[in-house]
Amino acid sequence: MVVSAFCFSAARFRRLVILLAVMLSVSYIYVSIFGRVEIDERTIIRIKDGMREGFIRGASSVGLAPVGGRYGTADHDDNPAIRKKPPVRESRTEPEKPKELEIPDEDFTGDKFEPGMELTKNMMRHAWDGYRKYAWGEDEVAPIRKGPIGFLGPQSLLVSIIDSLDTLMIMRMDAEYVEARDYLFSQLTFDKPMNVSLFECNIRILGGLLSAFALTGDGRYVTKAFDLGQRFMFNFNDLEVFPDNQLNLMAHTNKYGSIDVSPEKVLFLAQVGTFSLEFAYLSDVLNDPVYKKRALDIVEKISQMKTTLEGLYPASLHPNVVEQRDDCNCIFGALIL
Repeated sequence: MVVSAFCFSAARFRRLVILLAVMLSVSYIYVSIFGRVEIDERTIIRIKDGMREGFIRGASSVGLAPVGGRYGTADHDDNPAIRKKPPVRESRTEPEKPKELEIPDEDFTGDKFEPGMELTKNMMRHAWDGYRKYAWGEDEVAPIRKGPIGFLGPQSLLVSIIDSLDTLMIMRMDAEYVEARDYLFSQLTFDKPMNVSLFECNIRILGGLLSAFALTGDGRYVTKAFDLGQRFMFNFNDLEVFPDNQLNLMAHTNKYGSIDVSPEKVLFLAQVGTFSLEFAYLSDVLNDPVYKKRALDIVEKISQMKTTLEGLYPASLHPNVVEQRDDCNCIFGALIL
C-alpha cells in the first residue's frame, strides 16, 4: 500500500516537472521571437552623438556639472596650450549654483539611501583628514605609521590630491576641494628630475586632471594635462607601437635607440592598454589627434595578436610575436573592446 502510494506520488511529480519544463521552453521561445527590442540606427547615432558632446563640453550636457558652474573658473582664457578653448563661462563673484544641484534626486534622498551615503562621506572625510594632517602635499599617507609616502619617486607629484578632486566635488566637500585645487595650481610642477611609471602617471595624474576638468570646465587643469601629455610623447616612437613604461619627466628627448625585437620581450597588458580613455579625451579637449592616434595604434596592434580565446589576452604580452602564450597569467587577461 505504501509502495503504491509512493509510485503514484513519484509519477505525479514527474508529470509536474515535465509540465514546468514545457512551460519554460514555450516562454523562452515566445520571448525570443516576440520580445526582442529593436533600436533603429538613428537612435544609436543620436545616443553616440550625445555622449561625445557630453565629454567634449565637460559632461555638462548630461547634467554631471554645468561648465563654469559650481567649481568653474575662467582665469585660463589666454592659455596657449588649449588649441580648442574649452567652453567656460565668465567668472562671477558669486558662482551661480547649477539648477540641477538645487533639485534633490528622490531616488537617493530617501531614508533608504541617506544613512549609507552619509557613512560613505564620513569615511572619505576621515581618509582625507588623515592625509591632510600627516602627509599634506605628499603623494600618499601611510596610515599605520602616520607619515608621508613617495608613491612615484623621491619628489611628490600630489597624487592623492589629484586622485581625490572628483570625489571631493561629487561628495560636495566644497571647502576641501577648493583647498586642494588651490594648492595644486600653486605647487604642482612636472619639472622634476626623476623616473616615474608612465602607467601610474596616466591613470592617476593625467586621468585625475582630465576628470576634474570634465566636472568644472576649468582650463587650468588642461594646462597641466597638456604639459604632462607632451612629456608622455617622448616615450612613444614611430618604430615601435608600445611605449617604454619608465618615463623621465625632464628628459625632453626620445630615448629610444635600438628596438628590442626579441620574441622573449615581455610587457604587461595594463601598461600599454591603459591609454585609450585618457588620450582620447585629451585629444578632444586640445583638438589634437596625436594622443588618440597613439592609443588606437596600441589597440590595433593588440587586436592583431592571436590567443586561444578571441579578444581575451594574457596579462603578460610578448609584443614581438603573433601567437600569444597561454602562460599562468592568462586567467588575469583583459577584454579589448
